[in-house]
Amino acid sequence: MKSTKRKKLMLSTSIEGDVIVANVKPTQIRNRGEYFVSEDFVRLNEENGTLTDMTGKFDIDGRIYILTADLN
Repeated sequence: MKSTKRKKLMLSTSIEGDVIVANVKPTQIRNRGEYFVSEDFVRLNEENGTLTDMTGKFDIDGRIYILTADLN
């Protein structure tokens, strides 16, 4: 049986300084100020309006969320 590694979710900042959560490879190295977060973290923060789902609006492979306050 072949095991497949799922992508992880990482809390980080974009080049522009926006707070983001994005899918990364399972082998992604965590840099200073970056944190791996859970699916529940993303779900709850999207439900309460803290994160906005921007998946499909950028040319990346995977999901991406942006801190709603950074959109204004």
